[in-house]
Amino acid sequence: SDNNRFLRLWFEVKYEAIGIGCKNSEDALNSMKKWFPYNKGGYFRKWYGNNEFIINYENDGYEVKEYARKLYNTPTRTIKSISEYFKPSLSWSKISSGNIAFRFYPAGYVFDVAGCSIFVENKYMNYMLGFLNSKVSQQILFAISPTLNYEAGHIASLPLIIDNHDLNIVDDVVNNSINISRTDWNSFETSRDFERHPMLKFNSDTIESAFKQLESFAKEQFNQLKENEEELNRIFIDIYGLQDELTPEVADEDVTVSKAELERDIKSFISYAVGCTLGRYSLDEDGLIYAGGEFDPSRYKSFSADEDNILPILPGAYFEDDIVNRFIKFVEVTYSAEMLEENLQFVADAIGRKKNETALEAIRRYFLNNFYKDHVQTYKKHPIYWLFTSGKEKAFNCLIYMHRYDKTTLSRIRTDYLHEVQTRYESIKQDLQ
Repeated sequence: SDNNRFLRLWFEVKYEAIGIGCKNSEDALNSMKKWFPYNKGGYFRKWYGNNEFIINYENDGYEVKEYARKLYNTPTRTIKSISEYFKPSLSWSKISSGNIAFRFYPAGYVFDVAGCSIFVENKYMNYMLGFLNSKVSQQILFAISPTLNYEAGHIASLPLIIDNHDLNIVDDVVNNSINISRTDWNSFETSRDFERHPMLKFNSDTIESAFKQLESFAKEQFNQLKENEEELNRIFIDIYGLQDELTPEVADEDVTVSKAELERDIKSFISYAVGCTLGRYSLDEDGLIYAGGEFDPSRYKSFSADEDNILPILPGAYFEDDIVNRFIKFVEVTYSAEMLEENLQFVADAIGRKKNETALEAIRRYFLNNFYKDHVQTYKKHPIYWLFTSGKEKAFNCLIYMHRYDKTTLSRIRTDYLHEVQTRYESIKQDLQ
């Protein structure tokens, strides 16, 4: 009844406050956590993903239930199927713009009417998911609900034929499809299970070579998933005897994992570098290192996290720890000092270099004009790095990481950076005069 109050995107809160993988309501209650993963439907994506939201379900959902009771005298008018919370499920988005997509959600999720859910014995879960994502079920659903609004009753009415002869084959193909989709989902930093930038998982001295390896891997995964979906279509078309009605082919646009994209992937590499600089990630460990709690500088040996959580973004290189210098150091550490110039040239070309612009000028211009716009878009207008700026002339700007913000941050921005920049500008002004 109040999404703004009870829901968050998972990266908005301290990570240690989120209860991951609870098996049931009792497990969630005993965890003493405040936030829990929340299935809210989402855009067209098959097999796995759309795991972005969390809900305040502290103390067995006390606040949510009390608010519903206050509005309607009973919590169950709007809070449905509480007994099924936290169970593994298959899910779809209630409203679709075309084909419907079904996904697997592991244990630990609360759900709502937009993230409709199916609960089934584990023995048949993969088989059912394979059928639901096949052309056979899609064709039947088009007949049942031509409005593209798929209620639970529509899905429940689908005629499921369980063919034990194909059970194991379908199980293996669906497992593989879930794994491919999970790997794809987790390769972006907006996933809770993101480990490190995917280009850093390949051995290479150059960013160009790492990107080409990523491009090849992503293409293989895409083609494998497409083959899997066509194999499932063949199996279910045969089971339902629809060889004269349907063909198994799958269009590329219906395969919901990503191919590599040079500009997007280089920009995400830059974003990962900023994350390592501000202490969210570390080159020494996989996954999220800091998102609230006690900050431990010893976890950043290969590439140190910024000491004061303030990254200047300025038109010139006035500070040793400004964002461009830290990015150059990051590239040098992650690849090699010998190939630094070549790597910076490749990055500059990928993000869009102007005529007669050096690599460093292009990278500085990106940080000054576009990095924060991209960050806000990536994090769905809920940025985790906050920009302090003097205004549209961009004479002074800096980034801080919100989870490391403390009562001294603002005063340090002013005394250690802003005053210093003002002094330098005064000196330049006098020289010009």
